[in-house]
Amino acid sequence: KLLFNILKNSKFIFNNPKNCDYIIYDDVTKEYIEAVLKEKNYFVMATRIERINNFYFSKDILFYILKNIFRRSFKQNYLAALIKIISPKSVITQIDNSIDFSITSRIFKNDKIKFIAIQNAGREGEHNLDKFYLPNFYVFGNHYKNYYESKNVEVNKFYITGSLRANAIKKYLENKNKIYDKNKYDICLISQPLTFLNYDLKDIDNFTDIIGKVAKYTHLLCKKNNLNLVFSGKYFLENPDREFEKMYYKKFLGELDFNISSGRGGEFSSYFNIMQSKLIIGVNSTLLQESIVFKKK
Repeated sequence: KLLFNILKNSKFIFNNPKNCDYIIYDDVTKEYIEAVLKEKNYFVMATRIERINNFYFSKDILFYILKNIFRRSFKQNYLAALIKIISPKSVITQIDNSIDFSITSRIFKNDKIKFIAIQNAGREGEHNLDKFYLPNFYVFGNHYKNYYESKNVEVNKFYITGSLRANAIKKYLENKNKIYDKNKYDICLISQPLTFLNYDLKDIDNFTDIIGKVAKYTHLLCKKNNLNLVFSGKYFLENPDREFEKMYYKKFLGELDFNISSGRGGEFSSYFNIMQSKLIIGVNSTLLQESIVFKKK
């Protein structure tokens, strides 16, 4: 099935990839790493089968795969072959919970290539932690360092750096909006509709009701005290799930008048709402943690 999907969806390149100083491992959310590496020589390596559009095939790659055919999967051998041939200084990913990245990192555990994982989202309740191997891990804060250490996750070195994404978006929005009101809203409430059962928090009873209650009490608080509220939506204007988001909160907010603020993709409207608010309220949202980058409570 794996080979069939590659044959069906990929363009074959019958050469080795060129040498580069850096590899971006997994092309999902690559734009934030690219912003850091924009003046550097780097190679973007798609690691998800459905996203591999260019498949490199050479005698060096074939030899490596055949040599290690009984040691690990075809995909892992292929990815490892590319890395060996490209011979970068560093391999970087922002998909820090990728099992593939941990497996690849172990393959090169005794190699000079530096493997770097950058935290992408809140990881409380993350499962499969026993399978993780993160040689160099850039995390939001000390609480995540303590969390991973308490779970005995194999990490060689932690770096406390905050959110790469939030820092990049903050810089972009500040350059785009030279003048904005930091105190436009008293409260920014982060919308968190659950479109599926949240297995990360499966040990919390009635998690959906908790999200609803926070939204309800925040709206009541603002109404009672005449506070200016922005209810920052999860979905872009063009996303059909916006209708579900409205119905989801209608269940909890009932007759309360509410409006969900949304923007188009690439506008980073939720981050801009945070920039313009005094206080940020949410339940278990990465945005809630990233608001610290904007020096918000």
